[in-house]
Amino acid sequence: MSDLQSAQSDARDFHEWVTSSTGGAVPRDQAQLISVDLPAKVNRRTAEPTRQRIIEALEDCKEAVRTQLATHPENWPHTRLYFFGAGHGIAPAPRDAALLTANASPTHLHEHISCGSLLDYFSRVQHFKQLIIFADCCRTEERFVVPIPPPWTEDSINRGNVRKFFAAGARFFQRSFERIDGTPDEQRGYFTRALLDGLRGGAIDPDEPSAPVKASMLKDFITEHMRRNSKERFPLVPLEPDFVDEGVGDVHFGPIQPQPLLTQYPVRITVADIEVTNLAISDAQPGTSPVSARAVNGDRVFECDLSPGVWEAVPLIGSPPVASPRNWFFKVKEGANEYAF
Repeated sequence: MSDLQSAQSDARDFHEWVTSSTGGAVPRDQAQLISVDLPAKVNRRTAEPTRQRIIEALEDCKEAVRTQLATHPENWPHTRLYFFGAGHGIAPAPRDAALLTANASPTHLHEHISCGSLLDYFSRVQHFKQLIIFADCCRTEERFVVPIPPPWTEDSINRGNVRKFFAAGARFFQRSFERIDGTPDEQRGYFTRALLDGLRGGAIDPDEPSAPVKASMLKDFITEHMRRNSKERFPLVPLEPDFVDEGVGDVHFGPIQPQPLLTQYPVRITVADIEVTNLAISDAQPGTSPVSARAVNGDRVFECDLSPGVWEAVPLIGSPPVASPRNWFFKVKEGANEYAF
């Protein structure tokens, strides 16, 4: 396969943003940077990293969050998985971008990481509240290649609504490109440059300049950035990104922002038909702090104080407590609030 000039730099740039305290604010020990540095005489069978290496890195993230949620299930609304990839790629399906690993070849396209399969798996086995995937790769159709799902076998987990944001550097059937002129620092994938310029402040909402970048603004910013910067090289058909943006509420990139204090009102919730150890109650919008309701007299009645708005309650059952497949939404208004589920 052809050499790429900027894929490694693209990955390093994203890693730097995602671990920056003013960027993604992911602790460095929770972020893994995997890149290809091939020796001169390497062949396909000895090339690293392989699909297995990337799966192991994802498994480290999965196991870390599963351990955390086993003792603190109320923290689930704060969980997010970032996955970024730059390199060669294909599209086994219209909603997929499969990044080819170092040991792939034109006759070994099964050596890939399918972004669509990651979205499907983590939507079903809900370790993370938010799934954020960026793929700067070609999406030419390979109808005879089957997307390879992750190898894990786990039962489905229903913790509530999973927020998904998947951005790709090319439309289905199309190729993605990197800038090949300019200085080494300017040679980046057109998509990655647009993505990072947006995340670093270019996509901030002018009506809320102190708020973090939102997915809704980032999509428009990336689209216009790629069109403007690629039209000289591709005047007839400037480059276009593609997005899968599903779930309740907007995604706010970067560290969780402190929320203003609001007046709170008493809430009383009665659970009628199941034994419940506790209730995990969180704001129905992503990126906000969860609260725990306390039991009254050990019965199925829970009380807490909440500010006005829409909230989500997930019953915790068993010992140690785990989230039930059920979840309920309710609205808090001024005054006393009572609900039965």
